[in-house]
Amino acid sequence: MNLMHRKLLLLLFLLPLISLFCYAQNNSISEIEPVSHNNRHYAFGTKDAKTLYKKELLNNYAFLNGREYKLYDIALGTSPLFASSFGLEGTIFVEGESFENVMLAYDIYKDKLIYITSSQLFKDCNFIEINSAIVDSFFLKTEVSSELHNIVKKKQFHFIKVNFPKNIGNKMQNGYYEVAEIGEMKVYIQHKAIQISNQGAEAMQAGLYKYNHILNKTLCINGTYYEINKKNKFLKLFPDKRKEINKMIKVFELRFNLLDKEQMVKILQFINSI
Repeated sequence: MNLMHRKLLLLLFLLPLISLFCYAQNNSISEIEPVSHNNRHYAFGTKDAKTLYKKELLNNYAFLNGREYKLYDIALGTSPLFASSFGLEGTIFVEGESFENVMLAYDIYKDKLIYITSSQLFKDCNFIEINSAIVDSFFLKTEVSSELHNIVKKKQFHFIKVNFPKNIGNKMQNGYYEVAEIGEMKVYIQHKAIQISNQGAEAMQAGLYKYNHILNKTLCINGTYYEINKKNKFLKLFPDKRKEINKMIKVFELRFNLLDKEQMVKILQFINSI
């Protein structure tokens, strides 16, 4: 028997043994994947991997699902960011879990929530645009100043991700809103940054823009949505209570378009009471 025939017989003998070994391995380590660490290989099930992840990190960063965020248009004294601040203390609610005391920013021009990574966990400070599909809502803490009364107070804003019914057309855009329900009425307040023209030759050369921050207000009554950014549009919805509502609005000593969620809630509660 020549060498070629011997090799062929040996291969035929080994094939069943190799198949049997692979079958045994697949059944004994089901749902376990190899993990490499320091050039060593370990086998972890999904549950064990999650347990190790939570044990090694003091905080749970499961909300870190997104892409890198690039800063833009922040050199002209205005900003596309909520409260014109980068680095607000906040809380994120993701799929039933809450993540407190995280540093956030909210881009109200693009309607994007940004997480500012901690330098203790990452080499550099990075900005991550969090995937809105997983964020149910979030809180932001900031200081609010009143030019009328010269008062600065701390305030917490709650933004909820809203997906509007498809049958209402293009009137409402899905996104983050402040929401309040008063009886059969529900008010939606969207914080928005409006991009305005370049200011000055240097700004035009650099392609930088300024931003005005506004509040878009929408009122839902019995399933119908009404845009109420102007006082006249709001008063038309309650023709028989127009005078009383107008007096109530004047109490705040602010233009209607500047009224915030708490003030709108007081007005709607007043409407229900008269």
